Amino acid sequence: MLTIAIANLKGGVGKSTTTVCLAEALALHHRKRVLILDLDPQANTSFMLLSRQGVDQADFAGRTLTNFLLDQGRNTISDYVRAGATDVNEILANKNCAVDILPSIPRVWFVEETLQEAAYKSGNDPAKQLVKMFTPHLAALREHYHLCLIDCPPGFSSLTRAGVMLANAIISPTIADPVSTRSLADFVRLGLPMLEADTKPHYVVITKYQPRNTTEPIRDLLRSTYNVLEPSIRYSTHMLEATERIRNDSFRTFRNKYSSLEADVIALAGDAERKILRPFQSVPTKR
Repeated sequence: MLTIAIANLKGGVGKSTTTVCLAEALALHHRKRVLILDLDPQANTSFMLLSRQGVDQADFAGRTLTNFLLDQGRNTISDYVRAGATDVNEILANKNCAVDILPSIPRVWFVEETLQEAAYKSGNDPAKQLVKMFTPHLAALREHYHLCLIDCPPGFSSLTRAGVMLANAIISPTIADPVSTRSLADFVRLGLPMLEADTKPHYVVITKYQPRNTTEPIRDLLRSTYNVLEPSIRYSTHMLEATERIRNDSFRTFRNKYSSLEADVIALAGDAERKILRPFQSVPTKR
C-alpha cells in the first residue's frame, strides 16, 4: 500500500479538496481501493465525503480519529474506519474500487494537545509516538488497499509531522500567489529536511487557479521549481458544489459531481497514477 501525505504549511490551499478529488478519481477511473486518514481537526475531508450528518453519526458511534487516538491504537484501525465514504454512485456500485475514511472531528485539537503534553513529559517526540501508533495498523491494511491518502493539518503540528513521516510520497497543493508559494518553499526547504523526508518523492498540485497576468508567471515558476502534477485545477463554483455533501443519503454520478471540472480531475488523477502510484505497483489481495 502506497501512502501519500497531502501536506503544506499554509491553510486554504486545497489540501482537502485535492484529497477528495484524487481519492474518487483514482478509485473510479483506475480501480483503486483508497483509504483516507483525515488527520486534520478541521475535518474538511470528512465533511466533504460523509456530510455533517455522517460525521456526527461516526462521532456518536465512536468511530473517528479521536477515538482511535484516545484508545492508543489498542483496537484495529478498521474498527474506526467508515467504509463507502463517497457519494459517487459508480464507486459504491463497484466492488473493485473503494473510498474509505478514518474521519476526523474538531475535538482532535484537544486530543492532540493531551498526547503532546504526555509525550513531552516522558521525553518523547509526540510525532514519533504517533508514527509508532499508526505504523502497525497501516501495515495490517496493506493487503486491503492500493493507496492511503493522509490529509494533514496546515502548519507543522505533531499530526502533520507524523503524516509526512508515515508517507512514501508527499503532495503539496498550493495556490499560484506569492504568500502560498513562499509557504510552500519554506515547507520544502525547512520542513521536509527536518523530518528527514526531503528524499521522498514530492509533487505539487496548483489549485484554485485563475489565469491572470499575475498568476501565470507564478505558475511557470512553480513548474520550473517543483514536480508539478497537471493540470492546474481551475477556480470554479463547480468545485465548491462538488466538495459539499448535503446529507449522508444524497448521491450523484461522478460527472454530475465535478461538472465542468470532470476532465481536469480525471487528468490530475491520471498524472498522479503514472508518476507516483505506478512505480509502487501495490496490489491488495483481499477484498
